[in-house]
Amino acid sequence: MVYVSPLKNPVSCLRASQLTPRHLQVEEAYTQEAVLASDREQSLRERLEQLQNRSASVKEASEQSKQQVESLQEQLRSMTSQRDQAVQQFQVNFVFPATNDENVHKRLLRNNFDCVVDFLWAVFCLVSTP
Repeated sequence: MVYVSPLKNPVSCLRASQLTPRHLQVEEAYTQEAVLASDREQSLRERLEQLQNRSASVKEASEQSKQQVESLQEQLRSMTSQRDQAVQQFQVNFVFPATNDENVHKRLLRNNFDCVVDFLWAVFCLVSTP
């Protein structure tokens, strides 16, 4: 195939001569719009990449937070269990100290005595009210 310069090609010369200034303006406007569209596309691609990176960072931070919350919940369960054990131990050791049978017997006698006194007081109150 033989290359023919547009200036030597009569069809190209005719085409160039037929282009009016208005046609040139329209073609120039389309070219500018295409360049602007390309720039917008590149800008949007960069923005998309930034948002994807940010999204990945947020997702990673969310996972870390979730793991921290789970860890704190486990610590809370452990501390609650320890507290409950300490309360139970306190009750066993201080509220109901069963050091020996004599102390248990004295406590039972004291409870019975308190019950009798409460009963007698209630009867006295009933009898003494007119």
